[in-house]
Amino acid sequence: MADKKNSNVKTIYTMKNSIFLYDTINQDTCAELIGELAEMVANLKAQPKTASDLATIKSPYELNKQTQVLDIFINSPGGQCSFMDSIMTFVNIARSKGAIIRTTVTGRACSCTSQIAIQGTPGFRIMYQNAYNLIHYGNTSINVSAEGEVERAAQNEKQLRQHQSDTYKKFTKLTTKEIAKCMATEHHVFSAKQCLEKNMCDWILTDMGTFIQRSDLQR
Repeated sequence: MADKKNSNVKTIYTMKNSIFLYDTINQDTCAELIGELAEMVANLKAQPKTASDLATIKSPYELNKQTQVLDIFINSPGGQCSFMDSIMTFVNIARSKGAIIRTTVTGRACSCTSQIAIQGTPGFRIMYQNAYNLIHYGNTSINVSAEGEVERAAQNEKQLRQHQSDTYKKFTKLTTKEIAKCMATEHHVFSAKQCLEKNMCDWILTDMGTFIQRSDLQR
């Protein structure tokens, strides 16, 4: 009975203006999430923000009540990139309406959820002090039924990996060489401190409830 009850517990879901990614991202776990996310984003009102509006914040929770925020909490081993793209489509619609995308890694952000974590609004990407971000090559998506399709499938796979590499280059300070090294392995882990140094997050939340930012590491 206990196992049956636990199987009904949602591990990927929305609540108000928050998304909780606490499981593998795939068709089963995201079946309801995408619809809920679409409705959530549709209800957001356009509210443009400028860089000057965010320049003086002293914590990622220092926002006025009128500011629209879409929170994403992450503790996930990763999943399928196509469902990550579905999530990020609606996240970026929210971004286009002026919403702050605030990402918080509470445990682990692995594989495709590693990319979700780094794509929060600059200044609003948080990691708990014991959390980590894992970049790897991941499972191949190649699935062909004819020998002649192998080359085309391999080309598609190459384009997918290039897109992933470009995302890390755009949102972090990882170099092309560093990204290639990470994606050549299966378990390249960055601690919260390393993520802060490499611009993979903007704040570390400590077990004392205080925030550490990048400038604090240079003191």
